[in-house]
Amino acid sequence: MASSNSEGSSKQVKHEDLVLFMNSFASEFNNDNLHDRVLVFEVIEKSEDGGKETPEHPNSRNRKGAGKGRNSNKRNSSSKKPVHVKEVGAHENQDGKIVLEGKKEGENRTKLFVHSSWLAVHSPYFKALFYSGMKETHSKEVVMRIHESELQAHLLLIEAMYKLDVLDDKDITLILEVLVLADKYDANLMFKKCKCVLISTPLSLETCEQTLNSVAEIPDCADVLDAVAAFLVKEFSPLDKTWTADKFLALSKASLKSLLSNDKLVVMSENTVFVALMAWLHDHREEAAQDGRFFLSLVRFELMTPNFIYDIVRHDTMAKSLDGFHEILLDGFAYHALPQSRINQLNVKPISRSGYTDSGPTFSWVIDQEEQRMLIEVDTIFSSMFWLQGYRMGLKLNYEKVSKKYSMYLYLYNLKEGHVEIDWNAKSDLFSKKVVCCKSCTYTTSSTGYGARDLQSNKVPSIEANTPTRIVQVWVHIS
Repeated sequence: MASSNSEGSSKQVKHEDLVLFMNSFASEFNNDNLHDRVLVFEVIEKSEDGGKETPEHPNSRNRKGAGKGRNSNKRNSSSKKPVHVKEVGAHENQDGKIVLEGKKEGENRTKLFVHSSWLAVHSPYFKALFYSGMKETHSKEVVMRIHESELQAHLLLIEAMYKLDVLDDKDITLILEVLVLADKYDANLMFKKCKCVLISTPLSLETCEQTLNSVAEIPDCADVLDAVAAFLVKEFSPLDKTWTADKFLALSKASLKSLLSNDKLVVMSENTVFVALMAWLHDHREEAAQDGRFFLSLVRFELMTPNFIYDIVRHDTMAKSLDGFHEILLDGFAYHALPQSRINQLNVKPISRSGYTDSGPTFSWVIDQEEQRMLIEVDTIFSSMFWLQGYRMGLKLNYEKVSKKYSMYLYLYNLKEGHVEIDWNAKSDLFSKKVVCCKSCTYTTSSTGYGARDLQSNKVPSIEANTPTRIVQVWVHIS
């Protein structure tokens, strides 16, 4: 019985067997011994009227509505002659030059020896090209007219039909170009292989942008888009600590959408998503003017705090300039006005993002020697701005030289008029008690700060050489 099971197992086709089978055709790529056709890529630049030529595929699908074509058994194998393919007649007796790896024959022609039946198996397009019954069916050479920028991708696509693993070590830009062609020509196996390479290749912000620009409108690329989204979420989580960085403000619209629409984005408060979006829009005003409603849809107004919506959002100049703002703002207010029992009955509820808690300081203020000099000379210094849950904050530190006492205050700078209750405390070796606590501070305007006065000093500011920096750590809690 054991022998029988072993024999049956040995007859099963394994993954490595399929790889071996595919590689058995590798030696036939561009081989002039057994080929039956010569595929000629002719580079074109401009059409006769001077405009830019765009070659068309006879079976090309509408990118936005075509998800079924590649997976359907009923492929479009039209015999219509492609506009970018032309017959050059029989050339059996012509001694054509073999051109490899994109090297050109003449000014703008590149030849490959191919097997028409093998290409037809891989792609309905090539099946229609070689077996449609048109004149090119009987031609030894068939010319495909393409742009120069497409040449390397076409050569690699054909090579991959013979040896699939040739795609494994190629640059991601070239893989994306091959993916687009594989979609265009319905070359399923190459399409899937390109996706596997993309998903397994370590991403960067640059390659994320390239990928989104290339595949956003291609059907059946959800897994690739998911990989990009996962990278962006990891790169920018928690959003509270990353949105002020240049790399966030430099994101494209497509990357911004992928990031902010993701449920797995880690952020302490939806308020932060709003201020992050507004900051991005300030740097991309033209796009903001064109598609305001789209951008607003990236923020879940129902999940922002009511006070923040009332005190900050409704006054935001950028937000008010966006199409649909007042309607979406009203929807946000309406949601918060509902009792919980009514919210529970809603068919569509807002999805909470991945939240987190942070026990570390909200902000660390490093006071260098120059700032210590300013404390001595002008009595007052201000920290850089920092953010918490959509509120822009800053610290003010005073020093009285005679009494050698400090005073420190916390300000909210983006609060025109409102009501925000805050508890905060600070820790520093500047103060004799080390810790400063301020409880139940109610902020109603940005012009008023709350804090502690007459703090006995432990370390006084100094302008002596090699004076060490002083650090003030602040923890802020918004009630």
